[in-house]
Amino acid sequence: MKAPTLVAILALGGLSAATAHAKDITIAGKARRGKRDCGIDGGTATIDGSKNKLTIHNCTTVKVNGNGNKVVLVKVRALEVQGNRNQVKAGKVRTIDVMGNRNTVRYRLRGKKSPRISNLGKGNSIRKQ
Repeated sequence: MKAPTLVAILALGGLSAATAHAKDITIAGKARRGKRDCGIDGGTATIDGSKNKLTIHNCTTVKVNGNGNKVVLVKVRALEVQGNRNQVKAGKVRTIDVMGNRNTVRYRLRGKKSPRISNLGKGNSIRKQ
């Protein structure tokens, strides 16, 4: 094996070892604050608590089951809201499913594409930022 090939293999091996793996996150409790990250490979974040103020990064799916939360999503593919009276800034998500009531969801377009939206609750406001 030539030296440049060996160097390339070692570099790739080192890169994969340093890569963060997907992780699932659960936030339970009341009035939690801060940022949470699922890692660069994604994962699922579940918010079961109430009155939290959170920023969630790099998740495949974010589930908001609690009530009265304020959530900002960064690099998230899908949002599911089953709780009530939540405020979510969803960014450029692909899908938004809202089953709770009186939630506010704001999203950005992905280029010219709007997310797929399902609104089965009552009194929800889901619209572009």
